[in-house]
Amino acid sequence: MQFRKALQLGLLYEPVIADVICADLWPGSSPIRWPARSVIDFAVVRDGEIVALLEVKRRLITSTRYETAIFPATKTAAAVAVSEFLKVPVLAAVLYNETLMLFDLTNPIARTTITVADRGSSAIAHYEYAIAEAARRDDLTATIAERMNNAGDNTVAA
Repeated sequence: MQFRKALQLGLLYEPVIADVICADLWPGSSPIRWPARSVIDFAVVRDGEIVALLEVKRRLITSTRYETAIFPATKTAAAVAVSEFLKVPVLAAVLYNETLMLFDLTNPIARTTITVADRGSSAIAHYEYAIAEAARRDDLTATIAERMNNAGDNTVAA
């Protein structure tokens, strides 16, 4: 993937976002990135044990733009299966322009199909998650924004 495209998608800051979340939710843990084609971004490991899985997204919109967030059905299916098998939470963290929202990736509200213009315009099954039911974490947003701003990205309000 080209650097510019990765920057637009927020991929370069996923480790920063994951580090901040892990330090808060699972002190003493480390986010370990799965290989590039894995369904979920990070395994959260503490003392050699997986304590959670974490999907991280960056959206260049405010959290109030839509009533729901969407994730591909493959991510939801993987989250449900892994959560049941390992007995660990699977969260999706979405960093919007003004806040960080945490979603339980095993608990969607509806299934939908959308067409993704930049992926060949094919219809892809997704699940919707209510933004109103997500955990809003403004306290973590400031820490993430500070780290991103130090790296030259000022797209998140501190």
